[in-house]
Amino acid sequence: MEFTTNIETADTHEIVTSEYIDWDYFKNSTILVTGATGLIGSQIILSLLLANEIFNANIKILAHVRNKEKAQKKFAENKTQNLEFIVQDITEQIQISDNVDFIIHTANGTSSKSFVEQPVETIDSIIFGTKNILEYSRQSNVKSIVYLSSMEVYGKTDYNREKPLTEKDYGYIDLQNTRNSYPEAKRLTENLCYSYSQEYNIPVKIARLAQTIGAGVDYSDNRVFAQFARNIVEKKDITLLTDGKTIRSYCYITDVITAIFALLVQGQNGEIYNVANIETTCSIKEMARMLCDKSKYSRLQFIKNSNNTNYYLDTVKYDLDTTKIFEDTKWIAKVSLEEMFNRLIKSFKERICYGE
Repeated sequence: MEFTTNIETADTHEIVTSEYIDWDYFKNSTILVTGATGLIGSQIILSLLLANEIFNANIKILAHVRNKEKAQKKFAENKTQNLEFIVQDITEQIQISDNVDFIIHTANGTSSKSFVEQPVETIDSIIFGTKNILEYSRQSNVKSIVYLSSMEVYGKTDYNREKPLTEKDYGYIDLQNTRNSYPEAKRLTENLCYSYSQEYNIPVKIARLAQTIGAGVDYSDNRVFAQFARNIVEKKDITLLTDGKTIRSYCYITDVITAIFALLVQGQNGEIYNVANIETTCSIKEMARMLCDKSKYSRLQFIKNSNNTNYYLDTVKYDLDTTKIFEDTKWIAKVSLEEMFNRLIKSFKERICYGE
């Protein structure tokens, strides 16, 4: 197998050899992965390919993609008869002749800019894309589905509360804010998944993810953590356009994917599970300071009254409780926040060396 960076190679081996995945359970099965060129989707594909190689799992992988050329380029060095591209927009009716055993539905935009500038398209892709997956499942014999949701469904909760957010805690979402096209659509889609599980007995589980960091993140990614890592690589100062008080939990790509596979097997139908490393919860300001403290070249600066702040969330506190997923699957995240950035920064440096 070929990988983009050495970090990505190590991450994939870490996933495939995890104690949370029983590859015998998936042997000789067919797995559909939507959003297969995204951060999580592509890492799942690489992990399945490696599992076939190491464990002779004979898993047929259906990679649902919108752009075939992009997919072929991404997996150019990993051609195999076990990998097939399903090329169509996720908002279109699913057209698959194979019998699918498992579905991992990752297809989703992650750009705050697109949430603001294309709110209708954001809503359509989330809601209709997921409905198409659920409808396809009604007509087939799918054994298990994991739908990837977001901690943004919590909305704006009490910033001063002390207890972490359980899956039943919700705050306020302003419906007259176009950026909220994303969390509000995610909320509705979670309910859609639950409704399909109750009315049609669809075996869907909902993974409510913390912000995911991984070596496969594009160098040009505009999310805050990627900007910070890029500034460290380029020996630039880290500049905050807000006061940096927003608090989030994070999770590294290897932990996210082992959680997904654990939920495919052991998650309860219709249930929602927070997926996060509870040890990583921190403010954006604290994250920036951590990185600057470890860099000889980068300082922390603040620039207020930026015209781009409408692309960012209001100040929120997303510290996720992961008791539920641990109770049902025994899964627990392992990669610390510092190690997440070590791997991300190393992967960025490797890409620069490779001229990507």
